[in-house]
Amino acid sequence: VSGWHALAVPGGVGLSTVVTAKGARGGKLSFQKLDGEARAASSPVSIVDKPVVSGDVDVVRAPGRLVFAWTDRTTDDPSVSAAALRDDGKVEPLHKVIEGRGGTALLGLASGPAGTAVMWEIPARGANAARRLYLARISSSLGLEGRPSSIELTGRAVPEIVATSSGFAILAPLQNCAAGTPT
Repeated sequence: VSGWHALAVPGGVGLSTVVTAKGARGGKLSFQKLDGEARAASSPVSIVDKPVVSGDVDVVRAPGRLVFAWTDRTTDDPSVSAAALRDDGKVEPLHKVIEGRGGTALLGLASGPAGTAVMWEIPARGANAARRLYLARISSSLGLEGRPSSIELTGRAVPEIVATSSGFAILAPLQNCAAGTPT
């Protein structure tokens, strides 16, 4: 197991695991529900059966389904990908959500009353290059909704995203604003 995610689900915990074969650049993703005693409450479900999931995976509960997102580092330009497991047990297959020249990397995933949102960055090039964080909602077809919002980050700290009652909040290191500058 090269990556995992645990998520509270009704009656227990949903455990997502990434299993990588020796020498592979990515792994296969599966999901299994465990009861309150950590015993298997269902058979494992294969979410992605191709070895394209790199490292940890983020998982959120969205209306009618679980949404899984990760960075696919199996190609020259990494991309953010997603899949979903519907409440009826059917898997919505792998979909590349964000691609870009030079690659993209998943930073977070959140879901709440305002929908499901994904946060990512395009890795900075050079020692003094600024980091830019992007945020957008994910549609029911696992694509981006609308134009992404972006902010410039400072430092190397990993930003966090959470759903609120009316949208999303991000905790991230930002540059201080000069006195009197509108924010």
